[in-house]
Amino acid sequence: GTNARFGMVAEPGAAVAAVEQLTCGDFPSLEKAVEAYLDGVGGERPKAACLAVAGPVTGDRVRFLENGIVQFVGRTDRQVKIRGYRIEPDAIEHLLNQHEEIAI
Repeated sequence: GTNARFGMVAEPGAAVAAVEQLTCGDFPSLEKAVEAYLDGVGGERPKAACLAVAGPVTGDRVRFLENGIVQFVGRTDRQVKIRGYRIEPDAIEHLLNQHEEIAI
């Protein structure tokens, strides 16, 4: 699933610290994910924050829900994932079609 990365910056120009990655699907809203991150790192709540949303993986189709969650809705291609490997059926089909003993 989609993951979100959080980090703290003490002051402008400082290094990012307390970087954590959370799985978006584990939370009902963006607000709850932020709260979980802040609870996990402890300390004082920041006075200001910035939010950036990473683009989807190439070929993924997503939409923003009203609660701030990015929902996966499909692929623009036929790519599938099998046991952690991204497989392009079109590439396999192309290679099979080139084999002399395979009829179309």
